[in-house]
Amino acid sequence: MLWAEFQKTTHKIKTFKGQSCFSFGCWVGKCGSLNFGSEKIYQFSEKVLRVVVLDMEDFQLRLKNCRYCKDVLDLKFEPRPVVWGRECAPIIIIGQAPSSSASLCGRPFSKDLDKPDASGRKLISWLGVPERVFFDPEVFYITGVAHCYPGRSKGGDVPPPRVCAEKWLKEELEYLSPKLFIILGRYAASWAFPKKPFEGLVFSELNFRGSPAIVLPHPSPANRAWFKKHPEIESRLCELPLAVAGDFPPIKLNM
Repeated sequence: MLWAEFQKTTHKIKTFKGQSCFSFGCWVGKCGSLNFGSEKIYQFSEKVLRVVVLDMEDFQLRLKNCRYCKDVLDLKFEPRPVVWGRECAPIIIIGQAPSSSASLCGRPFSKDLDKPDASGRKLISWLGVPERVFFDPEVFYITGVAHCYPGRSKGGDVPPPRVCAEKWLKEELEYLSPKLFIILGRYAASWAFPKKPFEGLVFSELNFRGSPAIVLPHPSPANRAWFKKHPEIESRLCELPLAVAGDFPPIKLNM
């Protein structure tokens, strides 16, 4: 039974910063310093196998309870981290940060739990999917450089604090094995592909963390000037439904 339990457990084991998370007879690399997951110890004869099991539910709970922006950065709003998606989702969308309405209702790209916001409507049309599929957490995992609404400034929304991505997004992606990344906007693109010109990324075939990646301008209505300056984006957007269609579980589209 012990060996059977170990075999069932190992499918959750992943690597962290290039270090193996398990080894026979020793505690390997940096595993002892990981601040997430849980430890299981297996003993076969004289050998001991210690395993760090990554727990997505535990991670999402910790993320939902984060108050770093208020307690450390002293931002003047109540943090409401938006967490949307399941570990099995084949497509990950990495955006900028939730809007104020998304932060209040807890669903990304939304006015409320029944209606997408303007950015959401445009993104859904780009993807060529039904609204119910877009908001299906088993199809799209939606995250961002920041997980909370960052507040407003005179010129619009405050840029997402990059510390959020370093604190949460890096770890979040360790749990996920998507077939496709869709990366929205300049902030998310510069985080995923540092020092690369944004326009070049939009029109390139990319790979991110071992999966195909598509970089797109943010669908916000405030981004009209970019679309006017780059009319060639229309041909890129026409390719998008075909690019994502192969990653949907067939049952989801037929429901």
